[in-house]
Amino acid sequence: RVEVYYDKKLVKVTNLYDYIKEKGFNVVEVTLDEARKYATNFLTIDDGKVVSPKNSANRKLQGIDVIEVPVENLTSGGGGIHCMTAVIQRD
Repeated sequence: RVEVYYDKKLVKVTNLYDYIKEKGFNVVEVTLDEARKYATNFLTIDDGKVVSPKNSANRKLQGIDVIEVPVENLTSGGGGIHCMTAVIQRD
């Protein structure tokens, strides 16, 4: 954390990770290999429910209902499950 002056006002500068931790959010740590396999690219379809590629990081999502789908043939082109979907309207 750094304190700097911006427009004559003292501003605390931090990174996103520290900011969300300070706000009380749980942060799920993933390995570089998990990130490369799109472990963090999922689609939220309801409160506490996501669609995710099958991967080892899903076990880290405690309290979340994870629907795993095989997408290896799709992600090999460089896209993730969230990018492969159209907008879904939730009520």
